[in-house]
Amino acid sequence: MNYSILLIIEQRENARLLGELLANCYQIIFYEDENSLNKSFDLCIVDGLGFYHYQKLIERKKEAEKPLFLPLLLVTGRPHIRQLNKALSELIDDIISTPVEKTELLLRVQVLLRSRELSLQLKTALEHEQLLKQGLIEANQKLQGLARIDGLTGVANRRYFDEYFEHEWNRSVREEIPISLLLCDVDFFKVYNDKWGHPRGDYCLKQVATILAQAVQRAADLVARYGGEEFAIILPNTILDGAIYIAQKIQNALQNRAIPHSSLSVGGIVTLSIGVATIVPRLHSYPQFLIEQADRFLYQAKCQGRNQIVSGGITLLNSIQ
Repeated sequence: MNYSILLIIEQRENARLLGELLANCYQIIFYEDENSLNKSFDLCIVDGLGFYHYQKLIERKKEAEKPLFLPLLLVTGRPHIRQLNKALSELIDDIISTPVEKTELLLRVQVLLRSRELSLQLKTALEHEQLLKQGLIEANQKLQGLARIDGLTGVANRRYFDEYFEHEWNRSVREEIPISLLLCDVDFFKVYNDKWGHPRGDYCLKQVATILAQAVQRAADLVARYGGEEFAIILPNTILDGAIYIAQKIQNALQNRAIPHSSLSVGGIVTLSIGVATIVPRLHSYPQFLIEQADRFLYQAKCQGRNQIVSGGITLLNSIQ
């Protein structure tokens, strides 16, 4: 199938470079004016400024496409990757941070276009076979499931992390139970890519994601790729000691796997720095508090020499120490 991609990128040079990365595989449409959104395309890639300027137009286009799934991929700098509110998280289907790497970009695009193709197939089936209601529900659930998976690592993507984290946070508020969050960052990953190359770097991230997924065993626990070489783990109804146990389990498994790295890393193998935060949230508290705390502990772990676990709770609320 010949897919078309609309690029809404404010900087012409950035648009040109992004177009060159995709041109060999897809038909590229560069945004010129509002009429560009009236054209037929299968995926929209937009940067932060483009999204800010044309959000309403993009919303209308996605609404007009229903029941077809029209995916939206946001290209943004890492300093802004955590600033999506609920409304934007529901509109944006995936996020990729700059600088954009071709392999990861093509994987993200492939996953989103696969979801688009499934929705096209579903529409055709509805027109010709009048699918039963239950069949339609199951097909849509499968479609939504595909859109929740990170194309490279196979764990949850950032969009689903945001949805699930808010859901579990609200449940913790209602039931007055703890929730823990682990933020994990692969140490010296840029050095790893420079030494071994991006294909090996992608394989390394897959191995790390597998280790994280194997470390959690409950159905309610969620492992997600948070951005680049950073992963997040949501542990509902888990006190701090339990979360630290999972973090130690991850580091032990990674040490046993002994993925070769460089002389900069501890022991010459791939390691993780991990920030662990736990809280019993109250009514009117915000999930961002827990994310910021875990991120602060992760930063401390890296400052203390990497391959560390730094943990604690949020003292402004009822934290579990």
